[in-house]
Parts: sequence; C-alpha cells; structure tokens
Amino acid sequence: MSATSINIQFTLNGERVSADVEPHHTILDVLRQQFALYGARESCGQGLCGCCTVIVNGESVSG
Repeated sequence: MSATSINIQFTLNGERVSADVEPHHTILDVLRQQFALYGARESCGQGLCGCCTVIVNGESVSG
C-alpha cells in the first residue's frame, strides 16, 4: 500500500473483500488486477459499448 492509496472494503459476488486502491484506479482496474475478474473490460473508453458494465448495489454502471 502506497502513501496515496486507501483501503476499501466491500462485498464482491457475495463475499466481503478489501482492496488497496490508488486515486487513479477505476473499478475495472480493481476487479481485474486485484481479483482476477476479467468479464468486464474497457473497450470504447466512454461507457457507450457496455463492455465495462458492472453491477453496483443492484444497478448497472459503467466501469
């Protein structure tokens, strides 16, 4: 954990987890790099195509 990162805790696929997150990390960075979840990915870079869509609190959001 670097001086600028923060530790967040959340429920991921029904399991309580934590992650050290840098200010520039996206939700996709965290899911892919720290939890090896590769289903959502960046494609268009604008959230228009749907590749980066994840469910947060029951709502679809662009990652």
